[in-house]
Amino acid sequence: MADAAREALERGAPDVAVDHVRRALSEPPAADERAALLFLLGVAEWQAGGREAIRDLEQALAAAGDDRRTLIVTCVVLSCVRRQRPSRARG
Repeated sequence: MADAAREALERGAPDVAVDHVRRALSEPPAADERAALLFLLGVAEWQAGGREAIRDLEQALAAAGDDRRTLIVTCVVLSCVRRQRPSRARG
């Protein structure tokens, strides 16, 4: 499902990506995959104009644990989302 979500984002279909990631999260994913899926969900939500983007990115950050790559990337994207479109991304 994560691959399908990434492909949907590449095609410019963030709403489809959101659906794929939500389904992947509902299955549920392995613990080490959860943060990356939440990150992907946050990015897809942001691109789709969803109000949940910041919440999802914050959850990705909390779930990242010792995964330094996910921590760093999520921090950068969350910061950009908060600065770039505060009225659109905040719920």
